[in-house]
Amino acid sequence: MEESVNRLATVAKAEGLLSDHPTALYGNYVDANTPLIDIYGDNLPKLRALKAKIDPKNVMGLAGGFKFL
Repeated sequence: MEESVNRLATVAKAEGLLSDHPTALYGNYVDANTPLIDIYGDNLPKLRALKAKIDPKNVMGLAGGFKFL
């Protein structure tokens, strides 16, 4: 699957349909290894600070999904 995604991204970039550095990616459509900065962009530091304030014991870290640690 990763090989297919890379191939499609290469073609899309060559045709001007995909930037090398998109401002943010849609979280529901990215690979689990995608860096958080690629999903949340410049909002990542604010989101991490908010998570630390709201969930200091990291209870939501027990759930699935992307980790803001």
